[in-house]
Parts: sequence; C-alpha cells; structure tokens
Amino acid sequence: MPRFYFDVVVYGTLAEDEEGIEMPDIAAAENEAAISAMAIGSDEFPSHGGNGMVIVEVRNKEGQRLASATATMTLQIVRNKRPRPSSL
Repeated sequence: MPRFYFDVVVYGTLAEDEEGIEMPDIAAAENEAAISAMAIGSDEFPSHGGNGMVIVEVRNKEGQRLASATATMTLQIVRNKRPRPSSL
C-alpha cells in the first residue's frame, strides 16, 4: 500500500508530515486531505475571528505534490439593524 504525506498550512505556518499514512490509493488520500482541511478549519477559524484558510497538501514518498485541499472561511458581521426589505 502506498504511503502519503499530508503537509498542513494554517495561517501561513507549514507543518510537514514526517510519518505519512498508508492508504489504498490517491483517491483515498484526496478524501483524507479534504476531511482534514475541514476539521482543522472548524477548530482554527473561531479562534481567528472566523476568518482564515487551511491547506492540506498530499505528497508521495519522493516529495512530489499529488493533491491539495483548501478550506476557507470568511465571517462578515453585520451590525446594521435596518429591517430587511419585504419581498414582493
């Protein structure tokens, strides 16, 4: 089974995966990257004002980048108390 490495970039800080994970194929690794990006984002975004980006890059043992998953969030707070326009 091939080994894939999942490097994570959170708010510009890179954490390289030194160990990797054996997975059946690249499709499984891509799915893991997407799930990881969303999970890390859900933990990190609230502590950064609800805004940010998490990138999980998948590479093989040779260091070749195979895939990338990005989770972004932008929180816009509206403090205007005007009533919403009525629908027609």
